[in-house]
Amino acid sequence: MTGLIRTVFLVTLLATAAAGCGAATTGAKPTVRIVSPVNGAKLSSGRVTVHVALSNFVLVPGGSGQKAGTGQVWFYVNGQLKVGGPSATATLVLGPDTYAPNTYAPDTYSLKAVLVTNGKPVASSAPVVVSTSSSNPVSCAHTPQPSTGLKAGTISLFCKGLPDGGAALGLLAGPGGDLWFPMGSTDANGTGGVGRITPSGVITVFSQGLPAGSGVGTLVTGPDGNVWFPVFPGTSNGTSAGIGRITPSGAITVFSRGLPAGSGVGNLVKGPDGNLWFSDGGGIGRITPSGVITVFSHGLPAGSTLGGFTTRPSGNLWFVVNGESTLAPHAGPPSLGPGLGIGRITPSGTITIFSHGLPAGSLAGGGLTGRNQQPGPLLVGPDGNLWFIVTPTPTSLEGASQGTPRIGRITPSGAITVFSHGLSPGSGIGNLVKGPDGNLWFSGGGGIGRITPSGVITVFSHGLPADEGIGRLTVGPDGSLWFTLTSSGAIAAGIGRITPAGAIAVFSQGPFAGYFRGSLIAGPDGNLWFSDGGEIGRITPTGTITVFNSQALTAGGGAGRLVTGSDGSLWFLVPHRSGCGLATTNAIGRIIP
Repeated sequence: MTGLIRTVFLVTLLATAAAGCGAATTGAKPTVRIVSPVNGAKLSSGRVTVHVALSNFVLVPGGSGQKAGTGQVWFYVNGQLKVGGPSATATLVLGPDTYAPNTYAPDTYSLKAVLVTNGKPVASSAPVVVSTSSSNPVSCAHTPQPSTGLKAGTISLFCKGLPDGGAALGLLAGPGGDLWFPMGSTDANGTGGVGRITPSGVITVFSQGLPAGSGVGTLVTGPDGNVWFPVFPGTSNGTSAGIGRITPSGAITVFSRGLPAGSGVGNLVKGPDGNLWFSDGGGIGRITPSGVITVFSHGLPAGSTLGGFTTRPSGNLWFVVNGESTLAPHAGPPSLGPGLGIGRITPSGTITIFSHGLPAGSLAGGGLTGRNQQPGPLLVGPDGNLWFIVTPTPTSLEGASQGTPRIGRITPSGAITVFSHGLSPGSGIGNLVKGPDGNLWFSGGGGIGRITPSGVITVFSHGLPADEGIGRLTVGPDGSLWFTLTSSGAIAAGIGRITPAGAIAVFSQGPFAGYFRGSLIAGPDGNLWFSDGGEIGRITPTGTITVFNSQALTAGGGAGRLVTGSDGSLWFLVPHRSGCGLATTNAIGRIIP
């Protein structure tokens, strides 16, 4: 295992027979001691189960929802809290962190246990030092492995064909039944590439046809059955931006004629007219399947920021327009440039900006938040209108804002209405999703919210644990909405469900510890699936959680975002830390639902 890794963990909370309420059973001072592993142990893998012996103290039995301070053992690794719960046993995985690249951690780890009652530490163990050693933590299949005939929960990892040090940046279920992904550096010049993996795990990376030193952006399947992507210029070789196309057989062509000098191509989207559309920093561009580029800028305010491109059934492309912000550290409240509004462009290139009805100084589409100053997306609602979040202007670089957020609606003719009744001042709003009940749902506002097509907002919070962060909402196969819960303390996080009527249930048994770091998607088997650190889990519509893991998966950095492949399997990236501290892809994984 390299020196550039970061500790991640899994939790096995074991109920412990108990009496009293976390109090000492005698007048003697409570003590806590790590009995396994022993000091100086060398681990063959990154997984270690820590056992603690308690004296003059009894833990209170309970599930992972046990409140902090009623009798718990908190486990620390290198001084950082990793696990807390009503158990004297925890399983830790010492290895790369999927969600925190560029982080240094040594090969040697100091484990410590702290006994907590009533929210205060009462005793701590002496540190136990252990070390790990593994040159390559991932064990990959070097021959094709079809998914047929494999039992549910079978995990396979594939790495043959991935260039050393290259970082895959996301999976796309593309043409031909294969999955495609953009690659980081594939050669000494830092040239990117486009990768393909078949359902049986055969990996091929293509870079011929890309300018030396250029990078590859997010992939999208085009209307012509090819995969398209932005091409970013090299930093030192004078190459220009462009748009790339790769056929299912791997032939790459890059188009740049028609792009203004110095332009940067944003993410591509399929338009309603059989072409692809993009923002280029100074306008809105269109590229035909044959590679003819046209850029339109008439009607766009100078200095505006574009994003959130969405195709409407009416045949036009809609987008968010936010003015250029002067947001800077210690610069006081920011000022917005001109052009706040919602934009529409027809297939022929006619641009219209609508702003009447938007509150002055607000930001449409989620706005510019913190350092990620990009407009948020538009959502086609069940009523045929477009919906979006309206955020008060940030008052600092970190995105702090005052005032009440709103939810906006714009009709095909451009009439804007914003709704705020039922939302609390200072509350944030997360992603908008279409619910199964003909309404829109969102996270934030103090709970989980629902807004009807007529604008009636209701926020539900009964049943949600206090101080929990709510992740993205996902429509489940049972007609409910599901979400992840991220704890702000040492209590285990979990997965929640809300019915269209607003009834909330939270399920927290499983691998969650402290915060949820993974993805949650509806699987092809009628269940929901999630990745969280080194494990992949399944939760049924009734809330039963099953966890699948492998030593190779956890040691290799865990599973990234899950994607459903054409074969009905779930696919994910497994990262690894290279010698320079950057995230590199060690393998591509598959699990059978």
